[in-house]
Order: sequence, then structure tokens, then C-alpha cells
Amino acid sequence: MPGVQRTAHRFRVPRFAVQGHIDFVQRSCYLEIERSSNGLTRRVMPGYWGISGSVVCKVAEPKPGSCSKCSRRIALALCLRDQRPQLGILCHHQFFFTSRTLSGNRAARAPGHTACANRLAELKTSHTGFRHAGMRNIPARHAINATLHRIPMNGTERWMFQDVHRGGPAYLAGIRPGDLLLGMGEREIRPPEDLTFSAGESAQVTIQKLDGGVQGVTLKLPMPKSKKHPVTAPEAVHAEMLTDEIGLLKAAMFPGAIGIDVAKDIDRGIASLNGCSRLIVDLRGNTGGGIGGLRLMSYLTPGKLEVGYSLTRKRRERGYRREELTRFGRIPSRKSTLFWLAARYAFVDKSILVVTEGLGPRRFHGRVVLMVNEHTASAGEMVAAFAEENKLATIVGTKTPGRLLSGGAFKVGHGYILGLPVAAYITWQGRMLENDGINPAVPCDLSREALQEGRDTQLERAIEVAMNL
Repeated sequence: MPGVQRTAHRFRVPRFAVQGHIDFVQRSCYLEIERSSNGLTRRVMPGYWGISGSVVCKVAEPKPGSCSKCSRRIALALCLRDQRPQLGILCHHQFFFTSRTLSGNRAARAPGHTACANRLAELKTSHTGFRHAGMRNIPARHAINATLHRIPMNGTERWMFQDVHRGGPAYLAGIRPGDLLLGMGEREIRPPEDLTFSAGESAQVTIQKLDGGVQGVTLKLPMPKSKKHPVTAPEAVHAEMLTDEIGLLKAAMFPGAIGIDVAKDIDRGIASLNGCSRLIVDLRGNTGGGIGGLRLMSYLTPGKLEVGYSLTRKRRERGYRREELTRFGRIPSRKSTLFWLAARYAFVDKSILVVTEGLGPRRFHGRVVLMVNEHTASAGEMVAAFAEENKLATIVGTKTPGRLLSGGAFKVGHGYILGLPVAAYITWQGRMLENDGINPAVPCDLSREALQEGRDTQLERAIEVAMNL
């Protein structure tokens, strides 16, 4: 880190070095700060982080007594000391270490890793996390394509499998919505403890089926294509006719940055529903992904409509008119065009306006129901917000989590990867969905008792709404 002088107990940081570091944070990440009259900085918008080389900082509220020499501080989430990640506190003139050093040894690094991860979790922002490639820290929704929901059970709580996507490890192991998670290996798991995995591992979990039977199942996790984004891809799109009039299109996620493959899957799904006069789009458990959701949004309206735009810190400070932002309005049909896309967008600000493709009228237009739940996030929420704002669909289900920021993954040494938000997303009507999810027009919970009878209460409600449109 430039300007840092090492001593036996701490790094002494000259004032100009800290100021320069914070300037870098402002330019590179979506972080709101202001300067007081004496030149010190403080946070005015919580939840945004920045990275500079191997140092990550969060600008914190002023707290008296943080330092013997001043009354203000900056909380440093992570730095590299002796090539090992470590937590600390950075005030405007010096740096104090406050947590255990994270070592390369798996057993030794666990306490420090947990401290860093817990510190980041306090932000409650999307695309924010800290993990090591060799540790069990990939959540179930990404590792086995299944989501979990707390339910009361015999005076305590259990995890119930809620969304189990076709083609994912959980589905292939025979797990279905409504099954209860009892444990993993020899260890019992109850809320709030999460079910997490390591990339490429095989894990033995114990479940209770809907009929009450208890059994052990083996989950086999494939190695993810990306170490930075260790996500297992299920069957992304599934389509079927529910009745002579109602078609169902389920999108589990939108894999790929541009989404050429998932766009083709959506095309095939819509084609297989040819003739349906009502459409139910199931986004429950959709974890998001890339811009492939644009194809689904484009099928909801005949013409070209503005969806929303990403906004970087740099563009926001410089000033902008949303109509003049760089536009993205067509998913290419061939991967050979990706080079042209990369060349076009490589040298422009990453503030991008998304516009639907104009795919023409469909019989089901005006009679669309869109299902969401508390696990519908990121690009899934973008689709739901677009449909809601333009009155293109009736939303059924439970409130979405509000996790919609553009994120980036940064390698910080020794196999550690830090996820940080790098841009905001704002709908065309000016709404920022982060920590403010979509409230369904027709609220409806998923009932385990109904699942035991072979019924999906949310889908039943969606069919009822569709028939009345």
C-alpha cells in the first residue's frame, strides 16, 4: 500500500495516503461519502465498499474514542499483512490490527475467515461476501440449486427445501419441495445455521420426506466453471401447458453474462407454448445471473420499452441524463458476435441502459401472472420490477429480498475472493430495489401441508388469477 510505513505494532499511514485511498474508493465503487469542514470523511449512505489493490475499506460513522489521537475512524474490513488477509481499523493517521490473521492452512484460517465474513454480512447488501476457494462456504441456492425456508416444527424450527430446480444436484438426488433438512454428515442443522458446500465435493445430508420417512441422500456437486462465481447451473428454463389455455414458463436462473444460451432456451420454451392465451412465469428461487433475462422481459411487451439502467459512482458524480446512457437492447443469436460486443462496451462507462428487444405481439399479452418469493433475486427482481412498473403482469407470491446491485469479484491473495457491489441498478421509473424488494399484488405463502397433499398453493393461486384476467 503506497505511503505505508510498517512498525512493530501497526502500519503508520500518512494523511495523504489515506485521503488518496478514499478518493480511489469513491471513483471505483458506488459509495456515498462527504467531507466535513476539517477534511475528515464520514459515511452518509451505508452499505457500499471499495477496493484498492489488496486493501478494502468501509467508511464508517464517526465514533468518539476510536483513536487516542482523534475522534473519527475509518473501519478497514480487510487487508493483506504478510500475504495473509486480516481485519483492522484505519483512522486518518494510523492502522490498528484487530482480528486474527488468516493463514493458508484450512484449519487455522477458519476463525479469521468467519470474522471477515461476519463483518461483511453486517452490511446487508447484495453481491457482498468473503470466501476462500477451499472452504465450505457456497450457499445451497448456488451449490445445489435449492433454497431453504424456516418453518416451525414441534416447538422448534427446521429448514424446509422450498425451490428445488430441475437438473440441479438436489433435484437429481431426489430432494423435492417440502422435504425437511435434518443434518449434514454427522451434524444436525437447524436455523439459523446455513447449509453450505465446497466446490466439487460430495456431501451426505439427512432429510425427512413429505411422507415422514427419514433418509440419507448424497449430493454430488460438479466443479463450477468459474472460481470467482462458483454457481452450479441447473436446467435454466422449463415450459409446459397447465391447461388448454394456460402455459407455464419457469426460469430458474439466467446463466452467462450475455445470456445467449438462456435466451435460446426461453425462445424454445415460448415456442412450445404456442397457442396459449394466458401465461404464468415462475421466477420463484431465481438467483439471477446475467442480462439473459432481457429476452424474457421482451416477450412480455410487443414493442421496445426502457427497463432500467446500471449506474457507476463515476458516472453519477460526473452527471448524466439517463436517455443518453449507452444502450443494450438486443441479445445476439451467435457467440461469434461476443467479440464485437466486447469491443463496443470495453471502453465505455459501465452505466448501461437496458431496453427490450421488440419481439412483437403475443396472444397472452395482458394475461400474464408472474410468481416470485423471498429467493427471487438480482436479475429475477429486475424482470419482476419491469413487469410491475409497466403493468405487464400480476405478481403473485411473497416479497422479494431486494438484492439488485451490479457486483464484482476481487482476488485478494491466498485463494481468498471478495465480492463487492460496483454499480447501482435503477428502474426506468427511478426506483432502487436494493433492500426494497417487490411486494406481490397477490400475496400467497407456500404451505407444506398442501405439498403433502400434492398441491402447490402459490401455483394454484396463480392459475386462479390467470383465469380471471
